[in-house]
Amino acid sequence: MDTAATTPSLDPTLPLDLKSALPRALTTAELHRAGADLFLLDVTSGEVFEINATAAAIFGLCQRGATYETAVQELAAAVQATGQDALILQDVRDTVKQFQELGLCEP
Repeated sequence: MDTAATTPSLDPTLPLDLKSALPRALTTAELHRAGADLFLLDVTSGEVFEINATAAAIFGLCQRGATYETAVQELAAAVQATGQDALILQDVRDTVKQFQELGLCEP
């Protein structure tokens, strides 16, 4: 499948680490849905964290071992955002950092 027509290209001025993989989600962290609500469960500690749809998408990308580039492209396409790569990348980085601080992703 040719994704060039459906996936926007990234802003070339973004940092060069876009090809690196997102930190992997730990297998002890599970994504759950209850109605319209989304939660991450740390099965080791029993802690539950309510998250929004964007954070759930980012967590799913961490589970898949996606790159930062893929994360930005998929999130931009999902919200039909053009020219917002730098903002989306910052949101991905901030969210991943929170996952790491909570012990839900690899350091």
